[in-house]
Amino acid sequence: FAFRTQISSLWLLMLSHVAKRSIRQVSWVAKKMPCGAYLGLGRVADASILVPELRGLATSADTTGQRQVQISEERLDELINHEMAYFATVPDQAMSVRQILDASPEVLAQICWKEGPKRLALRIHLLEHLSGWQDIAELSKMHEMLNRWYRSLALCDKKLSSLTQCVRAIRKDGKEVIPLVSAGIHKLQVAYPGQFEDQFLNRWLDNFFLSRISTNVLADQLLARVSVCDGGGGTPTGIIDPRCNATRVCQHAAN
Repeated sequence: FAFRTQISSLWLLMLSHVAKRSIRQVSWVAKKMPCGAYLGLGRVADASILVPELRGLATSADTTGQRQVQISEERLDELINHEMAYFATVPDQAMSVRQILDASPEVLAQICWKEGPKRLALRIHLLEHLSGWQDIAELSKMHEMLNRWYRSLALCDKKLSSLTQCVRAIRKDGKEVIPLVSAGIHKLQVAYPGQFEDQFLNRWLDNFFLSRISTNVLADQLLARVSVCDGGGGTPTGIIDPRCNATRVCQHAAN
């Protein structure tokens, strides 16, 4: 498969160490991009320029003219894990409801490609820094799901229809996240009595679910706004109803 993403010079130097291996191969597509690489370590350039060892030996061009570098799937997993570790440290981009409402499907897609991996990486980071999570079946399952979603989004073809299909699959797969994580945290507290204070776990759950809410709002807005031909709902305002008075709804619910 083709992994179309931005590659930094550091990543390409890592690729040079496996360029001559003949393990099960995958295609890594490196193309010139106008912006900084995912790892933020310089501007992206042609693979054969940055890494002379890749010239001719481990690179080829596909029909679109993109340069492909053959690497093992094991190394691809390693690079994705490094990327996740980096993204977990990058702050999320705060967005208002007005910004989401005004964004076109194309802009929403760019936001999802940029912000989606960061939010997934943050939740993976939260889980991995929770002592004992590996011993709890629900939390281990959540960890596996988050890694699978991250990988599918990272390897998703940069087409609106492909992103729509990918996001829809992730949303469908994540319907049981709330009971799964809630049960996992409860079992963690029972399994390690006295180790976790209620305040700490409540704050942990707040951070985890707030990240999930923001991701789901972006995903659902994208699915609603994208045209029908690209797999979306084609609605002008998406999941947002401009005529809704949220304050009045809350007051009615409280009364």
